[in-house]
Amino acid sequence: MMSPAAIDALTKHPRALFKQQLEFLALYLKMDLRSGEKAFVGSQETKKIPQAQIGLWNVEHGEFYASGVELSSPLKVRVYDSSWNKARQDALNMSFNTFGRLKLIDREIVSQCIRIMNRTDPTPVEIMQYHINNCPAERGETYRLSRDLGYQLIANR
Repeated sequence: MMSPAAIDALTKHPRALFKQQLEFLALYLKMDLRSGEKAFVGSQETKKIPQAQIGLWNVEHGEFYASGVELSSPLKVRVYDSSWNKARQDALNMSFNTFGRLKLIDREIVSQCIRIMNRTDPTPVEIMQYHINNCPAERGETYRLSRDLGYQLIANR
């Protein structure tokens, strides 16, 4: 049985020769034998910048927020059911359900419009304003009635 030191002593000379031959061939072929190592070091340096930015983001927002943002599947749909979204839906429903169909302005319609307008987000009022401004009043009395109601509600807001 041979010791590892004896094996190294016997193979030291051929390894050095092979290494010299490899370096000579690389020089002749104009190849850099250390290009892979250099690329790896460069990639490690470029990874540090995004990692630092992610660290700042985590400090600012916290791990709980990041875990809430992660979706386990791209096929999942995020449903927004908060009040700001509901107010927009109500404004659009009111616009589409009243234009061309409103025959009489009663308390229920006025109170529904006021509830929509009293939401904290001004966007439902902007949605109603857009639909009122684009209401085709030339189509008949029901359209004119809807438009006039909208103008009155926005003026009294």
